[in-house]
Amino acid sequence: MIIIIVRNDMRDMKMKNVNVLSVEEVSEYVVNSEVFEVSGVYKVMLNDDCEVVSCELVEESEVMSKDVKYYDDFCIDDENYEYYKVEVEVDEDDVFENGELIIEDVSNDEDDDSGVLVYSYKNKYIMMSFDIGGSLCELEEFDNLDDVKKMLC
Repeated sequence: MIIIIVRNDMRDMKMKNVNVLSVEEVSEYVVNSEVFEVSGVYKVMLNDDCEVVSCELVEESEVMSKDVKYYDDFCIDDENYEYYKVEVEVDEDDVFENGELIIEDVSNDEDDDSGVLVYSYKNKYIMMSFDIGGSLCELEEFDNLDDVKKMLC
């Protein structure tokens, strides 16, 4: 029993040491990296030309529950699925155009354009904070609306 716990701790430590890659960095390993739309851990099957055959967003715990071989930028399980930790930069223009506005908390003052907008976008929640002049100060990505509401309180 103790051996299993130590092994899970080792897996957790190894997974944390796998680098988080941008979409551009993943493209060094994967031909069609545009399949990575949101940040997270991806389970990927590649063909011989390094093109993505299948791709799904998974929980990090799923990877840690498998026997995988760890490398710096990814890991591979015994079924030849590769796992990548990917951070996708959100394009705020695309969020405005294609997201659904969920929360709008902006100043009512005439000379103040500050506030917060929260959009539902590609199965994530995007919170944008604006300064008095209306410039984007911060853009944060959340998995659920409760986490967004906690930040707003």
